[in-house]
Amino acid sequence: MSNYNNTLSSTALFLLAIGLALAAFFIERVNDHRHAEVIRHSVQDRLEIVESRLESNLISDMQLVKALVAVVAADPNLDQKRFTRAMKTLFEGHSRLKNISAAPDLIIRMMYPIEGNELAIGLDYRTLPNQYPAVALAQRTRKIILNGPIKLIQGGCGFIARIPIYLDTETAKEVFWGLSSTVIHCEKLYKDSGLLDETLELDIAIRARNDGEAWGSVFFGSTEVFETAPVLTEVSLPYGAWQLAAIPHGGWPQHAENLWTLRIILLIVGALVFFPVWGLLRALHRANAAQESLVNALSLTEATLEATITAFW
Repeated sequence: MSNYNNTLSSTALFLLAIGLALAAFFIERVNDHRHAEVIRHSVQDRLEIVESRLESNLISDMQLVKALVAVVAADPNLDQKRFTRAMKTLFEGHSRLKNISAAPDLIIRMMYPIEGNELAIGLDYRTLPNQYPAVALAQRTRKIILNGPIKLIQGGCGFIARIPIYLDTETAKEVFWGLSSTVIHCEKLYKDSGLLDETLELDIAIRARNDGEAWGSVFFGSTEVFETAPVLTEVSLPYGAWQLAAIPHGGWPQHAENLWTLRIILLIVGALVFFPVWGLLRALHRANAAQESLVNALSLTEATLEATITAFW
């Protein structure tokens, strides 16, 4: 009977320990999951701020090429002098822009500012294999096409926003006049949009696509960001989009920040459950052992008494 009780007590304690361990594991997993959700929402909020700034900056910068369309429509025979006068006013306040050009019949004839951009004057887009596809796309779609980042002939890196210019004729049929382009400074765009802000504590990557096409290569940040379950958002463009991906700086945390605090609490709670049960079972075992000893002693006394009476008679 004693061995049976010992086995039963040991089994009960073993099952209790397993149950407490499983409960602790489940609670830890739930805690990690909730922490991951909090972190993900935080990343989403911060990325959306960057996305909003980036989209706003791009729209603001691309408005300048739209303004040039109106200038050309009013003066199709525009020359460099009148072009400079018109663009000087429009260019004010656009610190991210490197230049703006006009290319009648796809040959760059006018540029503002000219200083530092002299090498671009006279270039025929049809002779530039790295730029002409975007030019042809703008001409075909009649939309602003944002291309880049690319290495510029004038030096440095930039995004180029291009818009085709069509003019009305007396026959009411539009004719292609040429192209308006503006170059957006890469680093200034990144900085003004918050992409270089280390206080965000984010690893951000960006890739682009045109309408109806697959996403292209990553042009900002690391390709690995897109491969590690990132938070995603998009910047809408007149033709196509940019996709932004973000993860916490250094990657997603594997466990909640309060992991060891939680484990200590679970250990204390487990001890408060396990040891009282162990003490109770031990007390019951001792009581059972004492009762068994008493029964054995009574049985022995009874047997001795019976033997004495039998011998007396």
